[in-house]
This record gives sequence, structure tokens and C-alpha cells, in this order.
Amino acid sequence: MSDLMLLGILRMPLDMVEGDPLTLMQFVQCANGAADRIEADAKIIEQLREDLQAAKLLAHANGEMFMAEKIDNERMRCVLDVVRIHLTGWVSSEELHAALVKYEAGPLHANPKPLAID
Repeated sequence: MSDLMLLGILRMPLDMVEGDPLTLMQFVQCANGAADRIEADAKIIEQLREDLQAAKLLAHANGEMFMAEKIDNERMRCVLDVVRIHLTGWVSSEELHAALVKYEAGPLHANPKPLAID
């Protein structure tokens, strides 16, 4: 039954419900349908609340992971800056650049040998 029909029957004046047994049966049937809808809607609302809470937790966790990754990247940049400063006096900037490009190109385990400084 549509919401409009359901509400119309539920809000019928009392004298209309009491006057006719058929109308009373229709009213009781409608009230039972309304009760079923209320229960079904309550389940849907509860599921939506749970989904919303899970989405909020996931968004918070993603935000935390993003911030941690951002902090790690900033720390790595600082470390690389310090390494560049210290290595500049020992190796040429071209050798340092080549080593950094090689390091950034692949995973660490693919290049197990440390940068040789003569």
C-alpha cells in the first residue's frame, strides 16, 4: 500500500472507523501494515546507522594513514637533504644524482649494495 493510502486510513476520523465493520477491518489491516512497515524501516535505519559509523571509522583511518604517510615522506626528504649535504663534499653531484635516481627507481632489495664512496 502506498504511503498516501496508509496515512489516509490511519488518520481517518474515529466515527468513520466505528460505523462499519468493513471499514474497521480495513483499518486494522492498514494498522498491521503500518506496524510491519515501521519494523522494516527500523531495521533499514539501524543498518544505515551501522554503515554510516563504519564509513566514519574508515574515513578517519584513511585520514590517519594519509597523515602518517605524509609525515614519513617529509622525514625521508629531510634525511635525503642531510645525506646530500654530507655527500656533496665526498662525491660529485652527478654521482650523487645517479645514485639517488637508481635508489628511487626500484625497491631497496633490488639494489642490496650500499653506495660506494671512494
